[in-house]
Amino acid sequence: MKKALPHILYILAIVFLGVLSQINAAEADKLKTLAMENAEKAEQAAEDAMHAAADARRQEDLAHQQSLLAEEARMEAERLLKECNGK
Repeated sequence: MKKALPHILYILAIVFLGVLSQINAAEADKLKTLAMENAEKAEQAAEDAMHAAADARRQEDLAHQQSLLAEEARMEAERLLKECNGK
């Protein structure tokens, strides 16, 4: 029995390491799945940000066009006012 004890302990150590390896593999799979989900969320967020930036650019262009139209209307109003005052 004394001669078998080191072999039994060796086998138990191997079994323990095997179980630990399985636990680590399962945890690694969970982390991989979580990482993939986070990557998908990040990709969607980047796409949403690009759409928001494009919308902001369109709004900026529209605001600039409105500003030009307002300036043109102001100049026309000044011209008409001068014309009315001149008569």
